[in-house]
Amino acid sequence: MKINGLNLANYWIVNFWFNYLYYSITAFIFFVVGKYIFEMIVFVKTSTMIWFFVLNGWGLSQISLAFFMSVFIRKSAMASIVGYALSITLMFLAAMLSDFVYRDYTASWYFFLIPTFTF
Repeated sequence: MKINGLNLANYWIVNFWFNYLYYSITAFIFFVVGKYIFEMIVFVKTSTMIWFFVLNGWGLSQISLAFFMSVFIRKSAMASIVGYALSITLMFLAAMLSDFVYRDYTASWYFFLIPTFTF
């Protein structure tokens, strides 16, 4: 982008807002379909503000993780493969730890540094 004269800070700001807007639309559709169309108990019985904060936190952490990973991975095809593999693996690991290891008490603080484990 430097070749075209774009300031690097402006590039990252616009990139962040585009990704956040894209995620927000997806999260809004997810919430509306779950709460108002399918009337799922997890959406109906949980406060809308809690859902807002959880989905907002999840989106911000995923965008931050994507920006961090973009420093190390230059090709988009490889980034997609690594991103999906990392996301699936971390979700599986977080679910296993949550169910079997940390059933009765809170996980250690350093697990919350990984976005997938936080939520």
